[in-house]
Order: sequence, then C-alpha cells, then structure tokens
Amino acid sequence: FEMQREMTFSGRIAEYNAEVVLPSGETTNKNVIRIGGFNAVADGKYLNWDLEASRLVELDKQPGGRYTGPVSELESASGTQLTGFWVDPSRGQLLKIMGQSPELGDRVDQGGVVGYIILVLGAIGVLLAVWRMIVLYSEGNKIKSQMKSETPNENNALGRVMAVFNANKNADTETLELHLGEAIAAEIPRLTRAIGWIKIISVVAPLLGLLGTVTGMIDVFETMSLFGTGDPKLMAGGISQALVTTVLGLVAAIPCVFLHTLTNNRSRELMMILEERATGILARQAEQQHSKAA
Repeated sequence: FEMQREMTFSGRIAEYNAEVVLPSGETTNKNVIRIGGFNAVADGKYLNWDLEASRLVELDKQPGGRYTGPVSELESASGTQLTGFWVDPSRGQLLKIMGQSPELGDRVDQGGVVGYIILVLGAIGVLLAVWRMIVLYSEGNKIKSQMKSETPNENNALGRVMAVFNANKNADTETLELHLGEAIAAEIPRLTRAIGWIKIISVVAPLLGLLGTVTGMIDVFETMSLFGTGDPKLMAGGISQALVTTVLGLVAAIPCVFLHTLTNNRSRELMMILEERATGILARQAEQQHSKAA
C-alpha cells in the first residue's frame, strides 16, 4: 500500500512555500513547485534536496537555457494547462552534471587570448565584406543607370571612363586605347579595395586556431608530466580547451572565405563591364576613323 501511495504521489505536482538555501549561503522563503519526487523549482531555477541538512538548496550553476526555459512556463501555467518539462529521474544528479558542462561563453573563454583575437579578426572580416558588398552593389546600380545614358556621370566608374573618351575623342585609336586602359586601371583599386584583407583573414584565422591548439596541447603534456595520467578528466579537459581555438578559427574562416568569393566575383563583374564598354568604344572609334579615311 505504501509503495502504491508513493507511486501515486510521484505523479503529482505540488506548490508550497519553503525555505531555500541560496548559493551565497543565505536562506530565504520561496514559492516552490515540486514535480513528483524528481524535481523542485523556484523563481525559474532548479533546486536540490540536501539529505544531510533536510533542506532545499538552489543549484550553484543552473543548466542551459534549453532546460531552464520550461521552468518559467511551468510556474506561469494554471489549472489543467499542459506544459513540457524536463524530469530528472536521478533526483538532482543529472542536473549537477549538466550545470558543470560549459556553455557557449565558457567555451569562448577557454580559447584564451588567441580565441578572442580570432573572434575579433572574424568580426573585422565580416564587417569589411558587408561594407564592400554594399559599396559594390551601389556602384553596380550606378553603372547600370550609366549604361542607359550617353551623357557621362562621374559618380560611377563607367561614367568616368566615358568622360575620358569624351576628352580624347579626336585622338587616334592607339592613343585612345592607352587613355581608356589608364582610366580602367585607376578604377580597379576602388573596386577591389579591402577585398584582399578579407582573404588574408580567412587564411590567418585557422592558422591562429592551430597555434592555440598546439600551445594548449603543450600545456596538457606538461600537466601530464607533473601529475601523471591517472586522472582522465584532467587530460580530457585540457585537450578540450586546446581544441576550442581550432573551432573558433574555422568559425571565423568559413564565412570569410564565402564572403571573399562573393565580393571578389562582384568586383570582377564590374571590371568586365568596364572593359567590355571600353572595347566597344574603341571599336566604334576605329570604324569611324576607317570610314573617314575611305
């Protein structure tokens, strides 16, 4: 009968006031929700039952937001409303283990100085790529508008090339070709500005990650030489920290490679338009001179 009654109560959700020991050591009265004999929560945080002190204790480190989110939903539920909730059948042991697993911020901190340098470089590369894409697409729209007009507008690359043609319209074909080539060469640095830096960042970031991994592995082997290999957790933790920089390097390099390809292809498209228009201008100029000579 007692076993049956315990099984029945293990499926009930109870709400009551109880004293809770905070991680700071203070004791406060909170509204506690108990889910059977598995979990107890209060103020969106998981609690654990201390057998020795016979008191509820708030976990020093809560598990990730994926697990603490349903706690708030459970506390705000009313009546027969159903809500999902994570149940710990080990009565607190799994929650403690999950609380010890590092989160995203902890992983980044494990990368150390090298990891932060990689993230800064990755952010710079992405910002440069976004800036260049905006500039190049704006320049492309101006060039498309210029292609529909015979009047050169010097707010775009094609307009400046056409202005050079108008200034040297009476020159011979060879001289005009040199002037147009010079005008296109002057536009190339404007179209390819900062694209090379994106490529450099995409190459340097994984190398920095490898550097951080190698230095981290050196620390692991030094620890093994001092304390031996009797504690696998010590070695696993050190190796995990060493590999974080490699992950950060790849995270920074992959988007930079992709964005470098986009910006480089866009700048090449614009340069091809300039060369194509310049070739057309030269062809028309040569035909006009040939017809005059005939």
